[in-house]
Amino acid sequence: MKWWRRNALALAALALLIPGAVVVIGGQEWITYYGFRPISPIDVREGESADFAGATFGPARVSDGTATQRERIPNGARILVAEIPVQPGAESPGCTVTLRETTGQRRHWEVQPNALDRTGHVSCTTENSGRYVVEAPFLVPADATGPFAIELVVAGQQPRFLRLIAP
Repeated sequence: MKWWRRNALALAALALLIPGAVVVIGGQEWITYYGFRPISPIDVREGESADFAGATFGPARVSDGTATQRERIPNGARILVAEIPVQPGAESPGCTVTLRETTGQRRHWEVQPNALDRTGHVSCTTENSGRYVVEAPFLVPADATGPFAIELVVAGQQPRFLRLIAP
């Protein structure tokens, strides 16, 4: 019993510091993991535009670019091209673009910049050159039927990101 009395202050400190350390370290890890990942979509309906990160994006559309590139793509695949008009504000935000099925398996695909014989923007540019159109090609399986959503992640805006529903 004497040991418990002699060490009561140290034991009380441990009882407070250990859970406190767990909360602080766990909280920091949680913020680092979830705070910088696109997990909170801002949905934009088909045919509409949205102001986000100081720019106006949309309306977006997805077209099939397979016919003009048939010799360049593997069997059982096709090329879909996401087209997003961008009107930058005072600062032009950079962004990355992905394509996602909104139904079914909800698969998603990354941009394939060399899938088209075009020279254009495959992601948002940070150069404030006025209005432009992002033309992002995606190599998708032939069974990808849509509807599709175009997801734009702007640096510094996570965990929020823009999800444009495309016809």
